[in-house]
Amino acid sequence: MNELNGLQRQILDEIKEDIKKNSDMSIKDFAKRHYISPAFLVNLSKKLGYSGYRELIFSIKSDHKSPPAAQDRNLAGIRNTIISNYSEELVDTFIWHMKGAKEKYVYAMGVGYSMVAIDYISRKCVRDGYRLIYTESLGELSEFKDNVGIMVSESGETQLVIDEAEKCRQHGYFTIAFLRNGNSRLRKMVDLPVIIPKEEWEDELQINTFVSNTIIAFQLLFSQL
Repeated sequence: MNELNGLQRQILDEIKEDIKKNSDMSIKDFAKRHYISPAFLVNLSKKLGYSGYRELIFSIKSDHKSPPAAQDRNLAGIRNTIISNYSEELVDTFIWHMKGAKEKYVYAMGVGYSMVAIDYISRKCVRDGYRLIYTESLGELSEFKDNVGIMVSESGETQLVIDEAEKCRQHGYFTIAFLRNGNSRLRKMVDLPVIIPKEEWEDELQINTFVSNTIIAFQLLFSQL
C-alpha cells in the first residue's frame, strides 16, 4: 500500500466498497464509472502482485483487505495447480493473440470428451463477440493470418487433432493447445501449449479432471482479456 499513489489508493478503496455492496462490475464498467482506463486497473492489479483485475477482485472478495505477499504466493500455487506451465509470459501471449483474433476467426476443435471443453470455450468466445467455428474437423480454413486455432487433447497424440493443428499451422494461425502430456507431438508443434497437470489422487478415485480443469484454465486466461 505504501507504494500506491493517491489516485491508486482511492480506486482500490472504491473497489473494496463495491465488493462490500456485492457489486461485481467488469473492468470496463468499473473504469467507465470512475473515469479511468482499464489499463489503469490492470497496472494497479499488477502493482499489488496480481496478474490482472479479476484476480485482484477474487483476492479482495476472500478477505476484504489489501492482498499481502503471502496470499499472492498462495494464488500463484493455485494457478500452477491448474496450469503447470503458468507464467506471466504465457498469459500475455494468450491475451495478445486472442485480442488479435477478435476481428478474424477462432477455430476450436477436439475429439470425444474434449468436445465438452471445446463447447464451453466456444460459448464463452461467442458471448464476447468472437466469430468462432468449432467441430471435430476444421475442414476448409480461412487465410486470415491473425486467426487462432485452439486444440484440446488430453494425450496430445490424437491423430485427428494433430492433423488439424498442422492445417492451422500451414495457414499461419497462432495455435494454442490445452493438453496433459507435456512430451506429446501436439505439445511440440503448437505455438502456445497450456499443460493441465494430473492430480495424484485421480487414478485412486477413478476420476479424470482434465476436461473440468481445461475449462477452468481457459477461464483463468480468458478473464485477463
